[in-house]
Formats: sequence, structure tokens, C-alpha cells
Amino acid sequence: VEEAGWRSAVLSSPHVECVTERVRFNREPISAAALADALEMALQARAAAEARGSTGAAASWFDTFVAGSLLACAEARMDWAVVECGLGGRCDSTNVLGAPVALLTSVELEHTEVLGSTLEAIAREKGAIASPGGALLACVPASLSPVVRAIARDRRARTCTVLPRSGSVSSDN
Repeated sequence: VEEAGWRSAVLSSPHVECVTERVRFNREPISAAALADALEMALQARAAAEARGSTGAAASWFDTFVAGSLLACAEARMDWAVVECGLGGRCDSTNVLGAPVALLTSVELEHTEVLGSTLEAIAREKGAIASPGGALLACVPASLSPVVRAIARDRRARTCTVLPRSGSVSSDN
């Protein structure tokens, strides 16, 4: 993206040494001041939601951080953003983006208390990051391909391409 001249952001987690590592503009970490300003605005929005009694009052630390990070991206006028999900897709705060392309990189028995106790359940949760009209690219074992394709259909994704770990490619267009 950058090689084509686009301004890009990467939002990822966790950080190793400093929280600014989670937000990068054109490969450089955001300044502490810019991140602090954006997070202050996100925290003010959360407080306003709490005062109104709206659902935004239940925003977690991650939700608030994502909101602040996205605000920082907008203020920095980024053209594209690569945004890493938190735990999963369906209930992840990053799901509000309606991303034109979603990438499901792995399905493992992790965070089972939130995502489910089987690989199939976890694939359904994580695959729900697919947006209506968007594309889903999934790098999953071939045995999970039907589950991923079903959730992509349910989410009305435009296309779903599965890259099984075996190396073969299967696409629904």
C-alpha cells in the first residue's frame, strides 16, 4: 500500500514496550501526544455515553482504545488501515469498520471461554469479521472451510477465499 503512494496505518496488539507501538502511521509509531489526545476524546465520548445511559457506557478498554486509534487515523488522514481484531470477529469492536477486505489468519483453541470450545465455533466467531459486500480471505485448515464459507454467506460477504494450510486455494466469487 505504501509503495503505491498511499498513506497507511497499522493498528495491532499487543505492544511490547510502549502503547504507541499499537498505532503506526507509515511504519512509524504514533506520537505519545497524538495518541493521548485521541484517547482523551474517546474517553470523553465514553463518559458522555455513560451520562446518557447509552450502550457506549459499556465500552471496554480495548473498545475505547480502538475508537481513539481510529480517530487518530482519521485526523492523520490515512488512506488505508490494517486493523487487527481483538479476540474475535462477531463481537469485536473493530467490526464496526465494515472493512472491504478481512483476513482470518488462524483458528486455534484459544480464548475458549469467549469464542467457544471447538475449532468450528471459534471459526464462526472469527469469520464474522467479514463485512456485507466485503471479501473474506481465510487461512484455515481445510476441515474448517465449510464453516468459514457459511459464515461469509451469512454475513453477505461478496467473496470468500480459503487458503488451506495444505497450500491449495478455493474461492467463492
